[in-house]
Amino acid sequence: MRKKGYATHTRIDAIWKNEDIVLDIDIISIGNDGYGPGEFWGRPYNDIGRDVVEEWAITQIMDEAGNPLPKAENKALIKEMELDDKFMDSVDEILQEKLADLVDDRYDEKEDDL
Repeated sequence: MRKKGYATHTRIDAIWKNEDIVLDIDIISIGNDGYGPGEFWGRPYNDIGRDVVEEWAITQIMDEAGNPLPKAENKALIKEMELDDKFMDSVDEILQEKLADLVDDRYDEKEDDL
């Protein structure tokens, strides 16, 4: 689910096989890791949690100079990256740290959004 007020696209720096690269990332889903309201030993509480990037996808890879890779090479390299759990976890960690910077200030919440 898309949370209102967040950007849908970002660019990050990463390291792939000892090479500096730039990744264009589409943010597909932002959620929350809180449990919400509950009760513990008869006392009510509300775990509001924090926003987290749940789902994302690499859309474009660029070299350190910012030049996009050719389409076929880009597609093949994205597939290879997606198979590398350690690399994907490192990208996910970068995105979680960057989440606060993804707030879209141009978004005006309307009553219909609530």
